[in-house]
Amino acid sequence: LAIEANPSTFNLKTKSVENDGAKTINCGVGIERGAQEFFVPKNDELADNASFLKKTGEEYNSIMVEVRTVDGLHREFFSDDKSIALWIDVEGSAFEVLKGCDSLLKRENCQVLKVEVEAKAFWESQSLVWNVNDFLTSLGYVPVLRDMEYVGQYNLIYVRAGLVENIEEILIDC
Repeated sequence: LAIEANPSTFNLKTKSVENDGAKTINCGVGIERGAQEFFVPKNDELADNASFLKKTGEEYNSIMVEVRTVDGLHREFFSDDKSIALWIDVEGSAFEVLKGCDSLLKRENCQVLKVEVEAKAFWESQSLVWNVNDFLTSLGYVPVLRDMEYVGQYNLIYVRAGLVENIEEILIDC
């Protein structure tokens, strides 16, 4: 299931994964269902940093976007017995998205997450990696790998604590 909030990005990029059998949805994800203002940089309608949050000094066009929860999307599109992996890349809103999939994250079959996080604020009023890490570790996940996307922004791979011993050699290779 590929989800993209920016309608331009959805139409020009995201929909192409349907050719590979993925279902695509043009919406945002967050804590609760509704509509929310979404900010697209004026100089680039396909900007990778379009977000529900603003950056200081950036000029935006804003649009209203439908927001759904990951919990709700999971109930709609997947059976409860499938293994679950999540990739969350939401430009400063990871903590809010994770809170919108609280019940899914508590399920034993949710085993791995890739989450883009920030150690410094890029967007106004954003939560940082410490919030994300505290939340996920309280639910039994362990951060096992990280990359270095930009200074202060990176991806973390979390695995359910009970699975780490089964993949230790893979982690060492990584």
